[in-house]
Amino acid sequence: MARWAPSTRQAAELFTPAIQPGRHPYEDTTLPCYLYRPDDAALPRPTVVMSNGFDGATEEMRFFGAAAAVERERGYTVLVLAAPGHPGTRHHQQLMFRPDWENVVTPVLDFTETLPEADPERMAVFGAGTDGYLAQRLAPPHSTAGSPPWSRSTESSTSATSALPPSRCPAPRPSAGCGPGTTLSWTPR
Repeated sequence: MARWAPSTRQAAELFTPAIQPGRHPYEDTTLPCYLYRPDDAALPRPTVVMSNGFDGATEEMRFFGAAAAVERERGYTVLVLAAPGHPGTRHHQQLMFRPDWENVVTPVLDFTETLPEADPERMAVFGAGTDGYLAQRLAPPHSTAGSPPWSRSTESSTSATSALPPSRCPAPRPSAGCGPGTTLSWTPR
């Protein structure tokens, strides 16, 4: 994963249109991001802000929907963000995960609204994995009512304990189950 970011930044200009590496504001620093556009026109378009969970690289989001969203027939603008706790920011900037996710993503949405390629009236947030769960914490005016957060589980503790044998369960939970035979499903919300 350590080579993904430099390789992606080098390859970004080779795409048509070019992927624009950049940085988005976060507290007293900036974090990496990538802007995907369907063409070189700086026109406001429906916009998706995407983020990966805590076990994937920001650069993977190209294959997780960013490239498909900008195809000419769809024509979306996509901003893929890195956030505290993601692999790159954790290793390179020593920024750890924070549970008040709205304080991470809201400044990114405010920043995205200033881009000439973004349409603030037609904006959605797509979070993969844990970020899908956390995206639901956004409050108006950045509510995700029309956004598709996508997560393996909407209860993180269930996914973390589902493979444990009953003798190792931290506490009985009648509906979640804990032990052999417990399955997880991919739940779009």
